[in-house]
Amino acid sequence: MTKLSAEAYAIVEGRHSDPFHYLGLHKEGDKTVVRAFLPEASKVDAIGEHGETATLARIHETTPTAFRRS
Repeated sequence: MTKLSAEAYAIVEGRHSDPFHYLGLHKEGDKTVVRAFLPEASKVDAIGEHGETATLARIHETTPTAFRRS
């Protein structure tokens, strides 16, 4: 698994003030990146505007219930 940035950990821990600043489709230099936070998904595919698909790689294992407050 990849080491996450502080911004990504803020998403995972539910304390990011503007999650869509980080999540979604973004340009990073000359690359386009797609980030999603779907902790219970077993697979995620991104679908382009012309129907092309790409499977997103899981970069962090999280237990959704670990951050749930009772």
